[in-house]
Amino acid sequence: MIADAKMRLAPPNGLLYLMDAEHFDPPEVDGFARLWRSESCIIIGCRADVDGPTEICVNAPGAPPPDLVMVGSFDQAVPSRRLVLTIVPDTVIHQMELERPAAHVEVWTDGEIASPVVWLKIT
Repeated sequence: MIADAKMRLAPPNGLLYLMDAEHFDPPEVDGFARLWRSESCIIIGCRADVDGPTEICVNAPGAPPPDLVMVGSFDQAVPSRRLVLTIVPDTVIHQMELERPAAHVEVWTDGEIASPVVWLKIT
């Protein structure tokens, strides 16, 4: 079972990184999307630190709130079987041990580029 988490913080540059703990292969961020993805890394745009905190939920019980929309649904490679959520590549804010070298990830936000809420469903 993947651990759940709920937090409010102000990520530098308004970016969250969901990636394999031992393999960092980030996609190019162009600033014009809600998220970017590579083989082992998903970068999610959220509220920038100067604009205030972002509510981040990982595997919260129940369905996402009705005002959120799914902005991505992916099968993500996790060769180390350890998925980390970071606010910059070296600052881990949540870690998840996996039973297999992949995870299915759903990303939910309010649909805006700088969303104040990010919900992640990881299985």
